[in-house]
Amino acid sequence: APAAPVIHPEKPPIPTRVEIPKEMTGDYRSCVNPVFSPDGASLAMFLSPSTQVDHQIMRKRLCVLEVPLVKVQGTPPVRKGTGFAEVRAKVRYFDPIPPKGHEDRKGWAKVRGPPVWSPDGSRIAYIRGTGPHDPKFSKLFLVDIPDISDISDIPRDASPASTSAGATSPLSWEKYPPVSWEYPGVSVTPKDYEGHVERIAFLKNDLILTQNAEGCDVKLRTVRLPPPGVPIKPSQSPGIPVVVQGVSGAPVQWHSISVSGSTGNPGNPGFSGTGSLCLLGSSPEHPLEVYAADIRESRGGPGLVMESICRITNSNPGLDAKPRPRQEVVRWKSRDGMEIEGVLMWPILTGASEKNRDSPLSSPSPSSSPSSASSLLTSSSSSPGTSGGKSTCHPVDTCHPLIVVVHGGPESHCRNEWLTTYSRPGVLAASTGYFVLYPNYRGSTGRGVSFSQADQARLAKEQFDDLLEGVRHLVSQGYVDPSRVGITGGSYGGYASAWGATAHSDFYQASVMCFGISDQVSKSMTTDIPTEIESVHWRKTIEEAYDDYVASSPLYYLKRARTPILISHGANDKRVPPSQSKILFNALKRKGDVPTRMVLYGKEGHGYKRYANRLDHSLRTMRWFNHYLRPDMSEKDRRALSPPRAEVDYGGTQRRRKSSRGLPKSRL
Repeated sequence: APAAPVIHPEKPPIPTRVEIPKEMTGDYRSCVNPVFSPDGASLAMFLSPSTQVDHQIMRKRLCVLEVPLVKVQGTPPVRKGTGFAEVRAKVRYFDPIPPKGHEDRKGWAKVRGPPVWSPDGSRIAYIRGTGPHDPKFSKLFLVDIPDISDISDIPRDASPASTSAGATSPLSWEKYPPVSWEYPGVSVTPKDYEGHVERIAFLKNDLILTQNAEGCDVKLRTVRLPPPGVPIKPSQSPGIPVVVQGVSGAPVQWHSISVSGSTGNPGNPGFSGTGSLCLLGSSPEHPLEVYAADIRESRGGPGLVMESICRITNSNPGLDAKPRPRQEVVRWKSRDGMEIEGVLMWPILTGASEKNRDSPLSSPSPSSSPSSASSLLTSSSSSPGTSGGKSTCHPVDTCHPLIVVVHGGPESHCRNEWLTTYSRPGVLAASTGYFVLYPNYRGSTGRGVSFSQADQARLAKEQFDDLLEGVRHLVSQGYVDPSRVGITGGSYGGYASAWGATAHSDFYQASVMCFGISDQVSKSMTTDIPTEIESVHWRKTIEEAYDDYVASSPLYYLKRARTPILISHGANDKRVPPSQSKILFNALKRKGDVPTRMVLYGKEGHGYKRYANRLDHSLRTMRWFNHYLRPDMSEKDRRALSPPRAEVDYGGTQRRRKSSRGLPKSRL
C-alpha cells in the first residue's frame, strides 16, 4: 500500500482485518485483487459470491471501500483470540447488483484484475468482458469514483420506486438506471474492435497506456480521457498506437507494462510528457526478458513515442549460440471462407535443404503424386490454396513432417514470439526437421469478440476444420509431407488432439493429447467451471443440448480411430479431470488396434508445474512423433508398430536414474 497505517514507532504493526458491510454487498463476500488507492484511504477490489472457481471467473463485481486506517495512534484494538485488529469499512462504490427477481446471468462477465487507480484516485480502470457470453475479458472499462461517502442507506433490492427522488448515493437508481447492473462502468473500447485489451496503466488522470493483442502481434496504444469530473463516454477508437523506435531484428511481443513518471514514483503522479517503462518482452529469438524504454509525447501529434529500448536481462545466454528456426505469420482461408491465421515455425535446415530456407511458401515447385493419406489433404475442392487437387510436395530434401500445436482455451491465442514449452515442441521439433504450425482457429482471442465467439454452440466443428485447412494450405505449398502430420496440445488443445486421433484420424498420423477432453457429457458434470462452459462455450445446458454434447465428444468417433496417440494427464486436475484421459485410453485399449499409451503425473493439476514432469513429457512427446512419423511408412505399418518403451532415458547416469524415481509410470 502506498500509505500504510501510521503505527506508534515503539509498537510493532498489527495485522488489520477489514470488515465489508454485508448489508451493502449482499452475497458478494469473497475478495480478490485488493489494491489501495494512491492516498491509502480507500481499497478497491473485486467481490464474488464465493471462492468457487466459477464465481471467481464469471461473477466478480468492483467494490471500493473507505478504510479508516490513515492514522492510528498507538496500537489498534485487537479482537480477542484472533491476533487481528478489526475495522469496519464504508462502501464508497459497488457495482450495482441485480434487484430481486433478476438474479440471472445477464450481469455476468469475465473480469481481469487487479483494478487500476488513476493517480488522483478519482477513477478506476479494469478489463472486462462485454457480457456473459464474451469468452474473455476484452474491453477497457472505467468508473468515476465518487467522493468518500457512506451509502449504506440504499437497500440491496433498491429500485426506482423505492429510492427517493433526491437521492445522491453512488448506488442511487437516479445515477444507475434499472438496466445498469448488466453493464456497470463505461467501456472506452469500441464494440467492433478486432483485438483484445490485455494490460493497462495510467500515465496521467486523463491518459491510459494499454497493451492490446491484435492478431499474432501486440500493440501498445494510448487512450485519452476527459479531465476528472467530466463524465466518461464510450469511445469510437481503441486508442492511438504508440510509435516504437529503435527495435531491430525479430519483433518483440510485450507481456507486461509498468510505468514510472519523470519523478520515478510508481503510479506516475509526476508524468509530464516524459517517463520510463519497464516491460516483459518475448520474441522468436528468446523467451520472456526484462526491457526498459523511455516514453514521451509525440512532437506534433497526440500519441506517444517509445524509444531507447534496452534489453536488461539475458536469462539463458546459451541460446545465443544456438540456431533458431525461421518463424512467420501465415494465413489461409477455411472451408466457409473465413480467414484464419497462425504462426509457422520452419525446420532448422542444414546441408542440401539450406538452399530452400528463404523460399516463400507461396512459390512451390510441383513434384510427386500423393499417397493415400496425402490425397485427403490435397484433393478437397473446398480447401483454398491447393494446386489442381494434387500434391505439390518437393523432393525428399525439402519435404518435411509437420506438427500442429493447438492452443488451449479456446479463448487464447499464439503470438509471433517464443513458442517453445514443455507441451509445445517448437524449437525442439524444428531442430529435428519438423515444420510446426500454431493455428489461431476460430474461438481464439486477439481478433475481437465476434471471432472469439464464432465457435460457440458448435464445438469441434468449423474450428477443427480450420486446423485441417491450415495443413492443406501448407501441403499445397509443397513443403509439408501430408503423410507425416502430427497434432498435439493441452487442455482444449488436448481436446483437438483427441479429435484428431478419432474423428479426423484420416488426416493425422500421430497425436499427443495433454490433459484433454474425450467425453463432453461427463466432463461438463465433473469440471470445476460448469457455469463458464455453459455460458461461453455451449450457450446451452446439457439438458438442452445433450445430443450436441455427445456429437462433440471424441469418444463418439471411436470406430474411426486409427491414429497412434500418447495421452498424459495430471492426477489432481480439477478443470479437466483425469477420468477424461482414462476413458479414452481404456476405450482404445479395448478396441485393440490403435497404438496408445497413457502417462499419469502425480501431484499435478491442470498443467504440469514440476520441472521433472515437464522434462519427462517433452522427451516422450518428441519420441512419440519421431517413432510414428517416420518417412515411407504405410498406415498398416504404423498401426502395427508398437509404442516406444515405457521407460525414458533422462541422460544416462545411474545417479540421475535414481533421482527420477518420482517420475510417472506409464500405463502399458
